[in-house]
Amino acid sequence: MVQSIDLLAIDSHFGAFAARLSAGEGGNVFLAAALASMATRAGHACLDLSAWAAGSVVAANGSSYSCPELSPWLAELAASSVIGAGQDVTPLVLEDDRLYLRRYWEYEDAVAKFVIGRGQHPDADLAMDSLAEAM
Repeated sequence: MVQSIDLLAIDSHFGAFAARLSAGEGGNVFLAAALASMATRAGHACLDLSAWAAGSVVAANGSSYSCPELSPWLAELAASSVIGAGQDVTPLVLEDDRLYLRRYWEYEDAVAKFVIGRGQHPDADLAMDSLAEAM
């Protein structure tokens, strides 16, 4: 499947930055980082690698790229020094088959922790009898 994408210079520069930091680790870091940058510009919190794996993309400037199969791509990205699992300070975070720019992973992680925390400590002032009756 070939997808046309709106890969801007900022996305390519971020991809090139990640590739320079990970010199010698594999060429697919550039593509993953550039696509992750593009995904956040499009309003997504992360790049769903499974949606792009084994496909081809053509950028607006005419450049074309081939995405690897999902399993080898995930293995290559997980082994990269510029991609971590969240605990390490890296520019990108890989979680399952989603690739995040660190900032967006931190935002999503903070929201998840807040929601989980609120669920574990319900409001003590909540009148459970009134709530049950209303339900």
